[in-house]
Amino acid sequence: MSPYCLLRRADSVHTIAVVLLDHVAGHGHRRIAQRLRRPATTVRGWLRRAAARATFWRHHDVIYAYQLSPDADPSLPQATEPAEALDILGEAARVAQERHAD
Repeated sequence: MSPYCLLRRADSVHTIAVVLLDHVAGHGHRRIAQRLRRPATTVRGWLRRAAARATFWRHHDVIYAYQLSPDADPSLPQATEPAEALDILGEAARVAQERHAD
């Protein structure tokens, strides 16, 4: 198993992130599934779980971003909660990368 796979998932974190980003960009689950050669039901399940957990992720991503740097700015409103959660997580990852690059 790849060190970048999530527990109980055969796909990499990268694959699931691509699915979420494509969905936020406005693509439907069938189109995303076809492009990534994954079952449509699998992609739809990922998107449903992401939507159900978006508030939790957004809250914890904000905490993580500010723990890394009080100057983090993950507060741009997005169209959906999953989009906001991904935006905040991206900001936290950016800050973490800058901190560890030194």
